[in-house]
Amino acid sequence: DVATHKVRYRPGAGPDVLREIATDEQYDEIRTALGEGPVVAIVGRTGIGEDPRLAEAVAAFARELPGGKIMPLARRANVIGALDMGLAPTLLPGRVSESSAHQEIEAAWGPLPEGLGRNATSILEGLSDGELRALVLVGVDPIRDHSEPKLAADGIAAAEFVVAFDHFLNDSVSMADVVLPVEGFAEVEGTVTNIEGRVQKVNRLIPGPGQTRATWSVLDDLARRMGGDLGATSAAAIAKEIATVAPAYRGVSWDALDWGDGREGLLLPLDEGDQPLEYIPVDGKLAAVQARFGLHLGRVLYDDGVKARMSPSLAALAPDAAVYLNAAEVSALGVEPGAPVIVEGDAGSAELPIAIDNSLGNGAVYVPANLAATKALGGSVAVALEPGGDT
Repeated sequence: DVATHKVRYRPGAGPDVLREIATDEQYDEIRTALGEGPVVAIVGRTGIGEDPRLAEAVAAFARELPGGKIMPLARRANVIGALDMGLAPTLLPGRVSESSAHQEIEAAWGPLPEGLGRNATSILEGLSDGELRALVLVGVDPIRDHSEPKLAADGIAAAEFVVAFDHFLNDSVSMADVVLPVEGFAEVEGTVTNIEGRVQKVNRLIPGPGQTRATWSVLDDLARRMGGDLGATSAAAIAKEIATVAPAYRGVSWDALDWGDGREGLLLPLDEGDQPLEYIPVDGKLAAVQARFGLHLGRVLYDDGVKARMSPSLAALAPDAAVYLNAAEVSALGVEPGAPVIVEGDAGSAELPIAIDNSLGNGAVYVPANLAATKALGGSVAVALEPGGDT
C-alpha cells in the first residue's frame, strides 16, 4: 500500500514482465528509481505453478542494480539457517546449496559420501527406483507438503525401512516403521537465522511431555549404538561446532547470544567476506506461458497441516479450498459463484466451488495449494467448468 511503483502480472507472465522492466519505455520511471540505489530485493517463488528459475532471474537482475542486495524469501522459518548448515540442498535466490562447511569437512576428512546433498525430490525418486533403501523423516510430511505427493507416497512405501522423528502421526509418519517422539516448539533450544542473516537464540520454555527428547539427543544416542559418536552433548556444544566448521558463524557463541547486544541477535557475516553461501545464477532462457488463463497455485498462510490441525485456535483459520477468479471472468464464463469445478493434478482430482476474488487480474485463476482438498494437484493441473465438462 505504500509502494511508489507497483507492477502486477498474470501468473506465467513473469519472464515477459521482467524483460520489459529491463528494457521497455513504459517502465522508465521504475528503472530510474531502481537506478538511484541502494536496492534491497526480497525475492522468492510466487507460486508452485511458476517456473522456479524466475526467482533466480529476478535475483540476477537485482544483483546488477546499484548497491544491490538480495534477501531470499522462503516459505518456512529458518530455511536460511538450514542452508548455511548444508542441510537443505535447494536453490534460493542469493544462496547456493553447497556451504563452505561442506568444503571444510572435505578438506579435513576427504570427499563426502556420494549422494550427500540430494534434494527432497531426488531422495523420493531414489527410494522409488530402489537406489535408496532407508529413509529418516525429521519433522516433515512429504506426502502433504511436497509438490508431487504421489511421488512422496510411492517413495515412502517403497523404502525398506522408515524411521520418523515427530510430534504427530501425520500422513507420512503414519507409514513409518518406527516413530520416535521428539520435543517441539517451546520445548527445544538452539538458534535460528532469518532472511537478513541475523542469528538469534531460541530458549527452552517448557519441558517436553513424557519421554520425548531433543532430536539431536536421539540422533547422538543412535550414533553411539551404531559404534559412532556425534559429540552432541548439548545445544551449546552443537553451537560451538557450528562456529568451527561454518566460517560465517565464527564468533557466534552461545554466551554472545545470551548477553548484551547478542540478545537481539548477531548479524552475519561478523567478518566481511565470510558468508558461506554466494549467489550463482541459473542458466537457461525463460519463456512466458501463453494461455487463456494463468494458474496461480499458491500456498495459504494457515493451512490444515498437522500442527495447525491439532491446535484448536489455529484450525479454524485455514480457508476453504476453491477456485478463485475475479467477478468479470466469472461473468464472462457464464457461471455462478459456487458452481462446481474439477481440478485435475498429478495424483488425483478435486471438485471445488468457484469463488470470486476481485484482487485477481483478468486471466488469473487462483487455487490454494496446501490444503487437504488440493494436496494432490502438484504444479501441473487442468480445470473443467463442471463435472465431466470440457477442459
